[in-house]
Amino acid sequence: MRILVVEDDKDVAGFVIRGLKEAGHVVEHADNGRDGLFMAASETFDAIILDRMLPGGIDGLTLVKEAMRARPNMGVLCMSGYDPTQKHRKWLTVQNIEFLEKPFSSARLAQALDATLAR
Repeated sequence: MRILVVEDDKDVAGFVIRGLKEAGHVVEHADNGRDGLFMAASETFDAIILDRMLPGGIDGLTLVKEAMRARPNMGVLCMSGYDPTQKHRKWLTVQNIEFLEKPFSSARLAQALDATLAR
């Protein structure tokens, strides 16, 4: 599978990318919402894994909405470590998008990605 990871935290991105590559996936990375949106719209990915909070003028939910519009068959996995309002959780649930709360283990990442790809 070809996966796009959009994460600005270098440690989290490294952890996710290593785990995905060890599982045999081809992985591309963007460290901000603007680059992530460009890549999601212009290239073909089986799934996008993205942080809820992103720099670059485009946050994770905007990126999700635009990516789904550009590539409706692409799986979407959203992750977040801190969001005091949790307002996005209802929208993600309605959209049938898997949510991964940070911190998470490599086993939980694999489980969430499997659920995302099965949708």
